[in-house]
Amino acid sequence: MEDNNAPKLVIRGQTAKEEFQYLTDRILNQLPFYEKHGYKISLPEFEELRHPISSSLKSKAYEDFCKREYREGFYTKGVEVLKQNENIIRDAFSMFLKLQKAWSFKVFSTYTIKLTKYGPGGSYDPNTGEITMLTTVDGGFKRRDLTGTVIHESVHMGIEDLIVKKYNLSHTEKERLVDLICKNLFQDLLKEYTIQSIGDSKIDPFVSKKADIYNLPTQVEMFIRANPR
Repeated sequence: MEDNNAPKLVIRGQTAKEEFQYLTDRILNQLPFYEKHGYKISLPEFEELRHPISSSLKSKAYEDFCKREYREGFYTKGVEVLKQNENIIRDAFSMFLKLQKAWSFKVFSTYTIKLTKYGPGGSYDPNTGEITMLTTVDGGFKRRDLTGTVIHESVHMGIEDLIVKKYNLSHTEKERLVDLICKNLFQDLLKEYTIQSIGDSKIDPFVSKKADIYNLPTQVEMFIRANPR
């Protein structure tokens, strides 16, 4: 029987306008951040689109982007590959609802996965429930376990306000926390999930088993007391 409370799932490629805005506002403007944290990112082939673009030049840059760079069909195979894995993502949604009941993990009515040609493996918007994922023209993804990226970014959105912002977690702390949730709670769905090297492992003892995740606010409070800001 279908769960009427289950979130909807939308998978599509980004439009030209979305792709250009994502590239210029989210990727190019955050190049120092990506470099600092060791992220490898995908950038346009053309040199003039590989650096921050001033507001006065954006209109012309967008014209060039549409003519020389954007291809709607680029995302078709990636969309097909992701849709073949919809059931795994929907199973994760069921777990999100359990966490929502346990401690108000944020669940969106709709999760929109938008495929991009640029940036790191994935990024998220905690205000909209949108996830942007890097793909290739042949439907390749940065993680071999591509559903791991979807669930990873969804977990980020679920804990952004109640955990990350409330307890002022650093970037490395929140990345480790999300990895531990994915690894320990979704081990049956994400059998090939790997933990990133960039995370802060000091939080590991506090999120080492499923029971810790179902009581996550208390566990993070314990971590903060043991590691004062």
